[in-house]
Amino acid sequence: MDAPSEIITSQEPEVFYCEQNGASGKGVLLGAKCFRVLQGATGRSEVADSCPENIKKLRVALAKRGIITLCDGILTMNVDWDFDSPSAAAALLTGYNRSGLKVWKNRQGKTLGDVLKERHPGGASHRTPEMFVKDLLICNQNGAKGTGYLLPNGHFRLHRASLCRKAVAKSCPASIVRLREQLISNGELQLRGEHLVLQSDYVCDSCHAAAQFLTGYSRNGLDVWKNEEDITLKQLKADLALP
Repeated sequence: MDAPSEIITSQEPEVFYCEQNGASGKGVLLGAKCFRVLQGATGRSEVADSCPENIKKLRVALAKRGIITLCDGILTMNVDWDFDSPSAAAALLTGYNRSGLKVWKNRQGKTLGDVLKERHPGGASHRTPEMFVKDLLICNQNGAKGTGYLLPNGHFRLHRASLCRKAVAKSCPASIVRLREQLISNGELQLRGEHLVLQSDYVCDSCHAAAQFLTGYSRNGLDVWKNEEDITLKQLKADLALP
């Protein structure tokens, strides 16, 4: 693996904004079933009749755990938090039943739904290898949550702020265990709760090594890494006949 680098400007999850019904927050899409609302987002502490019951219960549960604070009519996100969809994230902040594909917008004002259509207008079969290697890929397995992308030379760049599972299984390769220990000792991996947080981008030898680094298990990266449409790296490569 390459030596740890300084923070690198690279392709990262696009930031989307929720500015509706008194809510003001930022978030990033980390896959078809994961939308992360970033710390500091605010919303309404009250909920409308249209707010889904599961979101009302989730608000109560998150407040008890200190994940959110409800005070003086304002909901505040105290940490980054992952939701199972953009709509769930929008509903929690606004207190209404909302479509996340319409509520979340990028810096240019385009909705999340429109951005996704522009990114993949014809699906994987209509995309070129040049487009493919720029794909944002997501690992959401075994308690790990990280993003990165495949480099043209077959290496894999992990993004800073990716969350590694703190514990390692017996199946985890010894080289990965040693690498984790090295990065912990030099501060590139820092403990936060049950996770180790990557402090800067890091280039791994392969998608497999990147997956093992995050999950702490022996894993096939072709199966672990998926794009925003929940398509595995294995299927993406097969569609484009890439090695």
